[in-house]
Amino acid sequence: IRDWSVTGVQTCALPISLPPAPAGATRTGYQELISAIAERAGVDFPEAREAAETTVTLLAARLDSAGRQRLREAVPVQLRETMPMRGDSLPRTLEAFLGEMAWLRGQTEEQARNQAEATLTALAERNPDLAGSLDLPPELRQLFGPAAGA
Repeated sequence: IRDWSVTGVQTCALPISLPPAPAGATRTGYQELISAIAERAGVDFPEAREAAETTVTLLAARLDSAGRQRLREAVPVQLRETMPMRGDSLPRTLEAFLGEMAWLRGQTEEQARNQAEATLTALAERNPDLAGSLDLPPELRQLFGPAAGA
């Protein structure tokens, strides 16, 4: 358990690594999503994969059970493995979300925001109703970009 001094909330390190995509996988689903995130964020595939894993994990931890289920259904199976089973336990502010993402990824909040926006915008483009179906404060919903009607 680590004490996150920005909010004073104790958190534990969240799993952010996944096995590689299944052998023979096509450039659809997981690989297509991660490639879109990489292009949008200006990072390589491994960094985009870690950004997607962290973003999905942190977002899921801020959702109720129904929201986590909707998010789970919207992401490729490889990203479901990182999602927490319980949620609604972390601060639901943009500042807290970006601060924790930056801390977990060892980057600035600006880099964290860029990668979270790339991830959630790519998800919103593939699932236009996703952002609106999640119980999120407007400041977090804006990370889904224009495809989500933000």
